[in-house]
Amino acid sequence: MVGFAISKRIFFLKFFVFFFSLIYIYIYLYLFQLDDDEFESFIQSRGLNITDKVIIISTNYDNEAKPTVIRENIKFERKLFYLIKKSIMIKFL
Repeated sequence: MVGFAISKRIFFLKFFVFFFSLIYIYIYLYLFQLDDDEFESFIQSRGLNITDKVIIISTNYDNEAKPTVIRENIKFERKLFYLIKKSIMIKFL
């Protein structure tokens, strides 16, 4: 059971590092039910720093913010515009 618990902690820490740049300590403590000494030694063994109850994760390629441009091409058939125009005209008559 000890090997499974440690591997589970490592897996989730890798998951957090992949997506986030900081993690609040109480989230990790809640997930794995560690006391403060075990928690600090585990985090430091993974090369991360704890500052003001937050685990600071250095920026890497995976968790770096990148701009994304999304373009959409939407085409409506003329019948749809005709129906909309006709319904608006009927509504106001």
